Amino acid sequence: MDELVRQGAQALIIPTMDVIAWGPGEHALHSLVAPTRAAEYGLPIVRIASSGISQIVDKQGSIQATAPFPGQEASLAGTLMIAGTGHLPIDRFLGPIAVLLSALFPLWFWVARKSAGSKLHFDDRKE
Repeated sequence: MDELVRQGAQALIIPTMDVIAWGPGEHALHSLVAPTRAAEYGLPIVRIASSGISQIVDKQGSIQATAPFPGQEASLAGTLMIAGTGHLPIDRFLGPIAVLLSALFPLWFWVARKSAGSKLHFDDRKE
């Protein structure tokens, strides 16, 4: 999805093949992905499900139209409002920085301990 946004996508039409054996709970849970991604990327999404919940979602993540589970012989109709390109979520930039810092902290503590001459030996305590 990141690459589509980088290329200037203005909306996404996503076919999804939900498992027929899923119950209502699984289908309801999986239907939360499209509104979350729409709000995250600022793109409207049309989610067409083979046996799940089909949806039209605006760029804020609000569901504009839905076709229910199980969906046999149901139709989905609505307006897909396209208003510019999407954006990458901030975690795409902050995530690598957080990983780097998480890797550097243990290294920094290890170097600090070695440079202090390993004066701290918790196993050598006198009682």
